[in-house]
Amino acid sequence: MKRFLYLILLANLVISNAFAQEQTSNELITKAIDSLLYGKRGFIKDKSIIGANVGIYYSDKDYIQSYGLADREKQIKVDTATVFEIGSNTKVFTALLLSEDIVNNKVKEQSFIDQYVPVNPAIKNKIIITDLTTHTSGLPTLHDSESLAPLDKIDSLYPLDHVDNSYLLALLKNTDSLRGYGTYDYSNTAFGVLGYILTKTHHTTYEHLINTEILEPLQMHHTYCKIDTNNSHLTRPYNDGDRAPYIKLSGLASAGCIMSDMPDMLQFLKYQLGMHCSLDEAIKLTHKIRYTNNALMMGMGWHSTRMYQDTVYIMRGDTYGSSSLLFFDPNRQLAISIMLNTEKDESTQQYLAFLLRKIIGESPEYSKRFDKPVITLSDDVLNSYVGEYALFAGFHLIVTADNKSLFVQGTNQPKSKVDAVSENWFISKEVRAEFEFVKNNEGKVTKLILHQNGNDIEGVKLDK
Repeated sequence: MKRFLYLILLANLVISNAFAQEQTSNELITKAIDSLLYGKRGFIKDKSIIGANVGIYYSDKDYIQSYGLADREKQIKVDTATVFEIGSNTKVFTALLLSEDIVNNKVKEQSFIDQYVPVNPAIKNKIIITDLTTHTSGLPTLHDSESLAPLDKIDSLYPLDHVDNSYLLALLKNTDSLRGYGTYDYSNTAFGVLGYILTKTHHTTYEHLINTEILEPLQMHHTYCKIDTNNSHLTRPYNDGDRAPYIKLSGLASAGCIMSDMPDMLQFLKYQLGMHCSLDEAIKLTHKIRYTNNALMMGMGWHSTRMYQDTVYIMRGDTYGSSSLLFFDPNRQLAISIMLNTEKDESTQQYLAFLLRKIIGESPEYSKRFDKPVITLSDDVLNSYVGEYALFAGFHLIVTADNKSLFVQGTNQPKSKVDAVSENWFISKEVRAEFEFVKNNEGKVTKLILHQNGNDIEGVKLDK
């Protein structure tokens, strides 16, 4: 339920120059998970991580490995049946509810939200209902001090627990301008409003709606909207090693109330990859990109970007004492889920980056990218790439040419020779990176794209 800080999963530019050995998919996956849990920088070294499940689907096989304790005080171990809070991952389920209504013509895809809920006259006919799923509505986020101020007076520790439907309706009534409409600003309010609209149009509760329209058709029998502390499989949440409360949402249930186990989460991800179900059309509609800003793209509920030359989808969820992440790569038919009973915020994205480096970055398939035949280019072509490229704040690449060769040097890093495999594409076996030079319509080189560790990072060429 915290603000989703969408991070490009950057690793250091210079990495190990060890080449991957031929390994089977099974070996790659099991080694990757073992390294994450028990490696030099694994979960075992972080005493704040109490328990976890890591699940991966790859090459038509499920891999689930459990770690630690579901209840530290009672010494109950995590197993595959352990149920975790998934927090904001609830949002992709809520978005799927809307998508199913669109497919069944119960809701018009381009309808304004004021057709379903009263709003301030100043924002009528401005917010399209799908804007709520892409965090581009311009509504208050419930992270800014202004919209949270009344709640902080009630409960400064857990203010979101006190957002009810009347609070959401008051926000809509009092919002007379949209802050940055059409630009990404992660908003729990938007999904709370969407949940309210869906329950009103269906004349039922969110729990009943999600059960009958999503969980039952997808046969997700261990996924719930209501906390049952008598459920022996329900993990206990922790924060910084201390017990934390379960999240208790009413008006924001559609933004973060769901709990689930790893088999159900992997099944949900396999549906995203194309496993047949009755919601096929609605699921595909949630993947449609509706917003783009540099590396960040948004479907309905899903964040999307480019990694290892594929378009991938990611969502993360945090509660007061749990963190989880969902990821899938349709092209590689790869899905990853991470579930912790410890609040770790953005750390789950770092865990994902680690797994991707181990699974894709060390796979024979990816290694072949660095075994392409090297070609020789003319001095004129090489010199056209010479210059300075700004990738992000504080990090530039300097490209130089010398003796029929091209060299790349990152800020505060040594110079590396790169080899041409096409006229505009170079590789470095030393740092396992690829460099793509891009020209404008006039044939002038304007940017460089660094492809490494699953990241596609653009750098603008600076004018001298």
